[in-house]
Amino acid sequence: MVNPLESEVSLDLLDLPLHDPWEAGFGFPPMPEGMVPRRLTDRELDWLEQAARTEYICPDDKGLEAIVYAAPPGSETVKTAWDWYLCPDHFWDQPPRLLKEVVAAYPIDCFQLTAKQQPPHLVPDFAYDLPIDHYSKLTRSLNREFYRIGWSLPQYKWFVMEQFHKTTAHLTPEEFAAVVELLKAMPAIDDDD
Repeated sequence: MVNPLESEVSLDLLDLPLHDPWEAGFGFPPMPEGMVPRRLTDRELDWLEQAARTEYICPDDKGLEAIVYAAPPGSETVKTAWDWYLCPDHFWDQPPRLLKEVVAAYPIDCFQLTAKQQPPHLVPDFAYDLPIDHYSKLTRSLNREFYRIGWSLPQYKWFVMEQFHKTTAHLTPEEFAAVVELLKAMPAIDDDD
C-alpha cells in the first residue's frame, strides 16, 4: 500500500470547504520513481492496530488504510520529506499529520476499549450505570453542544483524546463535566456557512 488516493479527483465537483487539497487528503503527490516507502516500525504497527480497534482511525486493514506515504506540497523532490502520514477521513477529521508525531503524542495505552470491549463512542462508561433520565440528560447536553458548534463524533473523540489522553469511554464524571463546559465555551458555527 503506497498511496490509496493517487487517482485524479476534480475538487471543483466537491462541495467541501477546503483550504487546499493536501489538508483535505486529496493532494498527495505520486512517489518518485524508484522510491520505496520506509518500513513501518513495530511500535507504529501496534499503534495503528490499537487506534483502529478503538475506531480513532479507520479500522480497515488494522489501521493501514488510515495512512499514506507522502510528502507535503512543495517538498516532493526532497527525499527526506517523504514519510507515513495519518490522512483525513471520517475518523481522523484533521489535515495530514506525520504518523510518528501522532504515535509520540498519543501513546498506545491512551486507546482503550469500553468496559464491554467495544470501541468508545459518545458517552463514558460511567453513564451506562446512571438512571435513564440522567443518562438522557447527559446525552442531550452533549448532542446540543455538537449541533451548536457543528462537530462530528470523531472531532469530539479526538478533542477528548487531546485534552485527557484517554478515550471518551474512560472519562470520569468530573472530566466529562469539564468537557461539556469546554464545548459550551466554544463559539457556535455560523449559520450562513
